Amino acid sequence: MGVPKESFSSLPEIIHDGYAHEVEITKQCQALTKAAFDEGNFMVMELGLRYSKEQAEELGKFQNLLDRLEAFGDTPELLRELDKEMQELAE
Repeated sequence: MGVPKESFSSLPEIIHDGYAHEVEITKQCQALTKAAFDEGNFMVMELGLRYSKEQAEELGKFQNLLDRLEAFGDTPELLRELDKEMQELAE
């Protein structure tokens, strides 16, 4: 992983980048789970499954944001609403 991005041009860019990040983390969780299973390390496999479940929830949150951007565009009203929701998710 590289250095985290510090500036963005728009809220949609943040949402797209956030989704891509969650996809990458999900792949890592799945790889951990598979490696643990292949090695017979079932305690770590359980941990990987728990992380994977949490990642499914995170992907769902970002997919919802992406779906709304696609459906309603990037009007100032929608962007304000999405920004507020993202702030609440971060708390």
